[in-house]
Amino acid sequence: MQPFVSIVVPNWNGAAFLPGCLASLDAQSYPRREVILVDDASTDDSVAVVRRRFPHVHVVALERNGGFARAVNEGIRRARGEIVALLNNDAEAEPTWIERLVDALSRYPGAGFAASKILLYERRDVLHAAGDLYRCDGVPGNRGVWEKDRGQYDREEYVFGACAAAAAYRRSMLDDVGLFDERFGMYCEDVDLSFRAQLQGYRCIYVPT
Repeated sequence: MQPFVSIVVPNWNGAAFLPGCLASLDAQSYPRREVILVDDASTDDSVAVVRRRFPHVHVVALERNGGFARAVNEGIRRARGEIVALLNNDAEAEPTWIERLVDALSRYPGAGFAASKILLYERRDVLHAAGDLYRCDGVPGNRGVWEKDRGQYDREEYVFGACAAAAAYRRSMLDDVGLFDERFGMYCEDVDLSFRAQLQGYRCIYVPT
């Protein structure tokens, strides 16, 4: 049987983006899934928009804003899936996004997590990330950032880590290495998790499709 996938969408005042994001998740080809939206104490009508237009989405409404890492962790704790995927509220997923991530993880049993090819929202021929890297000087970065997507990152391969804007994690790996460190708030919390995973022997597979 295909693994069950939980998709966690962290949100803070993203009412304008949520219809596109959640509609793209409704259009996923992969059938065994749930969507959890964690609202990080928004002051706009995000929660009302989701409950009105996407009543099947499980909403976790936090009473105080705690940052990206805390919001994501709250969603992961409530997730039922063997695989937990994260998608930013201002991102839209291709219809086969989950299907391709699950397929890659099934073919790479040593991979504890999977990175997506991420393109800019308003310039969808320009890369935001083709997996994460970590330089010898201690500075992390996104592979291919700001480059025009000409197919130069279309090879499936191992990378250092995954940008948490669009990634998939095995539940078993998260149980082993722990969740996101909430002290980071936002930015580099995914780099820290990637580092802990690598030190524990887990690899990250980049899935360009």
